[in-house]
Amino acid sequence: ESLSINYFIIVGHGPICYLLGIISMELAKTKQASLGRSLISSIKPIFSNNLSIGILLGLFLNLVGLQFPSIVNDAVKIFIVSAIPLALFSLGGVLYKYKISKNLRVSIFIISISLVFHPLTVYFLGTYSFSVNREVLVNGVIMAAMAPGLNAYFFANMYNAGKEIIASTIFIGTIITIFSTTAWIYVIR
Repeated sequence: ESLSINYFIIVGHGPICYLLGIISMELAKTKQASLGRSLISSIKPIFSNNLSIGILLGLFLNLVGLQFPSIVNDAVKIFIVSAIPLALFSLGGVLYKYKISKNLRVSIFIISISLVFHPLTVYFLGTYSFSVNREVLVNGVIMAAMAPGLNAYFFANMYNAGKEIIASTIFIGTIITIFSTTAWIYVIR
């Protein structure tokens, strides 16, 4: 049952943050003066990106309530079980070609935000502002304390910017996460 909280967090944050990220990146790279035109120009990358298309199709199918035959559901479950290890293996293969960035300050800043500031924010908001259930708070803080991963690399690759910095951030952040997550578990328990 504890994983259902994590799934809810992923389902809530995934589409919203990904779509906001694409819109923000498109707004940042556009040279158009008008905010309206910039927003319109950011729509094309949303609908031409595989991950965005998957998110939007999944949302649509859930809203419509379409039920797949059990054989399709079984095939999807097999794929889901293999998706995370495959994604991590692929990410490792891709990161292998990058060196640790010479600009470690940016990587350390991103890691600090991800491993310290983000979970601290979740903890204080959940404890003092929203009085969140303890189990939800613990899951939220631990998930907030995870290092940047595939999505960060997707954005760097999609916009062809900061690939070495993100590779360094993912590599170093993942190693530090082993210790920082243990510390967060100790703090919130």
